[in-house]
Amino acid sequence: NTRIQVSETNLESESWYRKMDNDAREQYRLSGRSLVQGLISHLTSSDEGLEIEAKSLGYEYASRGQRVGLSSVEAAHAFQFFRTAVMDSILSAYENADVRSPQIWSELFRRMNSFSDLIIITLLDTYEVMQHNTR
Repeated sequence: NTRIQVSETNLESESWYRKMDNDAREQYRLSGRSLVQGLISHLTSSDEGLEIEAKSLGYEYASRGQRVGLSSVEAAHAFQFFRTAVMDSILSAYENADVRSPQIWSELFRRMNSFSDLIIITLLDTYEVMQHNTR
């Protein structure tokens, strides 16, 4: 479902996407798959490993963004683009399953947000460190 949503969205209109060659685009698709797997793992298990997995993904997004010449803001936009597609797919799955419990929905939102917040903070922290080290 996520792949369909991402392919239906006009990636070509995203300035950060146009900066990438085909190899970089493929690497971002791989990062997207890692994001899906990490988020689903986080939603279906305890909080153990949450911080490690989220920080690993944040570092991965930052490293890839840096390699293809994206600014920290562009890398954050790229992450948010894929995060939104993943979250929309998960929300659609819950809707299709006719989940009606407000507690389940609340927990879903909290867990998705805490996981993605750790990723974006790590991405930005990593960019800051990389930029500082190149000065």
